[in-house]
Amino acid sequence: MKIDLHIHLEERPYRYAYDLTLHAQELGLDGICLVEHNRWTPPPYWQELQKNAKVPVFWAVEYSASEGHILIFQGEPFTEDPASHPFISTGLPMQNIIDWVRERDGVAIPVHPYTSKHYKQLGDKVFDLKNLISIETINGSLSKEDNLKAEHARTRLNIKGIGGSDAHNQYLIGKAYTVFRGEIKNPQDLVKILKEGRYSPEYR
Repeated sequence: MKIDLHIHLEERPYRYAYDLTLHAQELGLDGICLVEHNRWTPPPYWQELQKNAKVPVFWAVEYSASEGHILIFQGEPFTEDPASHPFISTGLPMQNIIDWVRERDGVAIPVHPYTSKHYKQLGDKVFDLKNLISIETINGSLSKEDNLKAEHARTRLNIKGIGGSDAHNQYLIGKAYTVFRGEIKNPQDLVKILKEGRYSPEYR
């Protein structure tokens, strides 16, 4: 299955989100993952979107840690009181977020670690992080040089890599994606296969 794991919704309405699924189908993608910065609940129309979407739609949070950005995938929604939820406070250390998500059976994956476009760059601090299972090694909105640095880090860490377009409009989706070996029908399947490492990143 080919899933673009990094598509920004940016609080756009239902029709935009639906059109993303239509465009993904036209591109031959088997699913998409929509994300918002530091928003851990999907939009109010989420159930309607899942019902009508042309391809499976998943949700992730792109959390703004002190060192950079990290995608958070939930198999089951986190149930803590939002007032105590770490996403309420941005800028926490990335290791804190990795540990917090791991304890709750989710998956946290740093994205664009060697970006030349964003204000914060994780860079070689990635080697200080513990319990990493993957990093984003193909980001469709970055240069091949930036992505190659991430791939070199992935190889040195001996972990997996994901791919995503980091699209902020529908025309960029699918520029990069992740190929999963196995069927993914729901968020639980997605988290399970991410943990098992049955995937690889690709360019379109």
